[in-house]
Amino acid sequence: MVRRALALFKASLAVAGCGALALLYFLASDPSGELVHPTGLQIPLMAPLGTVSNLGHQHREGATANQSGLPPPGYLVYSPVCRIPDTDPYHPSLQKLVQREDPVVCSALPPLTYTRLVAFADVDAPGYPLAMHLLRLDDDLLPKYMPRFYHNITCCYQSVTRVDPAPNAKAFDKEVDNKYNMGRCEDLVGEAQLDPEVEFVIVRCSASRPGWRTKKVYTNMHAVVAPKASVRAKLRAHPAREPGDPRLSVLIIGVDSVSRLNYFRTMPRTSDLLRQYGWYELRGYNKIEDNTFPNLMAILTGMTRPEVEATCFQTAMTPMDSCPIMWGNFSREGYVTAYVEDEPTIGTFNYKKAGFAHAPTDYYMRPFLLAAQEHMEVRRLHRLGACLGPSTAAEHILGYASSMATLLRDHLYFALFWMNSFSHNSVNSPSAMDERLFHFWRDLLRSGALRNTMVLFLSDHGMRFGKIRETEVGWLEERLPFINVWLPEAFRQRYPDLERGMRLNQDRLTTPWDVHITLRDVLRAPWARPQDPPLDSGGCAACPGCSSLFRPVAAERSCTDVAVEQHWCTCTEYRVLSTEDKSARAAAQHVVRFIEDKLGERANGAVLSAGWHCASLSLKRVKSVRGRELDRSAQDFIVIMETTPGRAVFEATVRVNRTGGGENDKQSVQYDLLGSISRINEFWEHSHCIHSADLKKYCHCAKGPKAKAPDKVKTRAKGG
Repeated sequence: MVRRALALFKASLAVAGCGALALLYFLASDPSGELVHPTGLQIPLMAPLGTVSNLGHQHREGATANQSGLPPPGYLVYSPVCRIPDTDPYHPSLQKLVQREDPVVCSALPPLTYTRLVAFADVDAPGYPLAMHLLRLDDDLLPKYMPRFYHNITCCYQSVTRVDPAPNAKAFDKEVDNKYNMGRCEDLVGEAQLDPEVEFVIVRCSASRPGWRTKKVYTNMHAVVAPKASVRAKLRAHPAREPGDPRLSVLIIGVDSVSRLNYFRTMPRTSDLLRQYGWYELRGYNKIEDNTFPNLMAILTGMTRPEVEATCFQTAMTPMDSCPIMWGNFSREGYVTAYVEDEPTIGTFNYKKAGFAHAPTDYYMRPFLLAAQEHMEVRRLHRLGACLGPSTAAEHILGYASSMATLLRDHLYFALFWMNSFSHNSVNSPSAMDERLFHFWRDLLRSGALRNTMVLFLSDHGMRFGKIRETEVGWLEERLPFINVWLPEAFRQRYPDLERGMRLNQDRLTTPWDVHITLRDVLRAPWARPQDPPLDSGGCAACPGCSSLFRPVAAERSCTDVAVEQHWCTCTEYRVLSTEDKSARAAAQHVVRFIEDKLGERANGAVLSAGWHCASLSLKRVKSVRGRELDRSAQDFIVIMETTPGRAVFEATVRVNRTGGGENDKQSVQYDLLGSISRINEFWEHSHCIHSADLKKYCHCAKGPKAKAPDKVKTRAKGG
């Protein structure tokens, strides 16, 4: 076929000139005139954002075929005040940016050690669900780990525990959440029973030969859901649920930086599995702020970041123990609680923050992950710790989550597991974990471990930087993370009105605030006590107009109704404008002045390394502009601009208001930022000198003192 095309091309060139290019393209294409994706998906050559591929229709129709009031084709949400386009996951503008990655293999050999459960009799807690753990050496694998010319392998294991502050400590130790202790290395011969208080162990094995230096052959860590005394006491006070108990446990599994579309692209097996099991997909789920912290805290506290800062996080070094995070509410009602997050240096509560003075939940895996980063071989992928020893970081976390869900299936628990290591820095890397996540969910669903548990499988936002973010699809993806909700079958049948509310909300604008209020309902379980007040419709601190997802939210919701700033709102339709548009260029200049003013006010010696400063930025070029007219005197622009030095790429939403301009009246123009400014290319290498998480995206580090700039006229702006 290719030879024939080339021959025809050469023969036609002399006769038809450039027309032969069209012939070559025709012969190399599918007869339908569409490009064919490697998966078999046909992609239209010119696809507007609202165009939905066959794959997109499959995902929407399979989940919503029995619903009424569906949005028209091409939209996820459609109302007079909110229209969110349903975009093809393989839109042509993404073809050179997306690809599948192979699964990560951390070791050619299976792990030499593993843990297993043994019966545990607690006379004070009949029906107690937890069990003792044995740490075992797989003797059959020892020959495979034996180096050539060596004769013997010996192993030992150490406990890893958190270091809590002294009871009488007068000052807060800002490093307390980064400390851990390691016990004495105990010999491991065959197997060893772990102490009930031991949650984490590190195993070390070395090969030896008389007269030779010992050689390290194996290091690994294990995390177990230990039957420690504090948890046993909680379970004794709150016995196992009886059959028919309407209360639900809560399991939250988060994958950082994965949009709804990227979820379909990179995790097709997982997404198909959940759809087949009847999970609910909230297709109009819109993030409320830039990064993980505000979006996750919206779910956990119902507050905006400024509200959190005013309540319990006054400075970066303020521990967050007093923050009203929902796991505390659940714990007070007898739920066993857990919080686990990989990548401890960029964790939600630890990146440029102090974390917690005391373990915030009953099970807290941070000491394990800190020790793993320091004592195991760490293989990095996209600058993140993909492998911790012979297993991926995600496998460590998913294994722990599976154990907890299984052991506590008949008790109440609230557990949050968050993974950054295979998704935070690359739009393609989640594909490497699709198979593992597929088996994780399939095994839990088949085992019945989730029969009493509400599950949220979600992300905080889509990819926030990289080439994909400079596309129109990337703008939409960043703002629409994926979220899937599991409700147990018995719960759906017993409470059909609650199931109907969740089902209808799949095609409506929803936010993290709604998820927070839904969790409040789960905690209160008003359906269990008809005499109590009905479902929660009172909103939350940040969003008085938001409500529980167990009741249908308003079909005609706007971003204003749900406290989503215009910069993050996906409800509005914009049109592409010229980058030479004078108003748009003036808006871009306003954004640069705003950044300069912010750095001038806050980038001082308190947040900068000695001998460094943030260079003055200037506009290099406007890369793209989209806009909409509000009326004759007002316009909104979404402007992507590049600054110098450093080639930083920023995106901002700016409202331009014009007043006056009559026959005897000079026109006045006012520029207002609508929300934050997004940095949409990587900046780690350029912002190393500044230690403020908020200012890092703006600062281009330069050596030496900063030259004094001439006085500037302050610009008026909202947001940022």
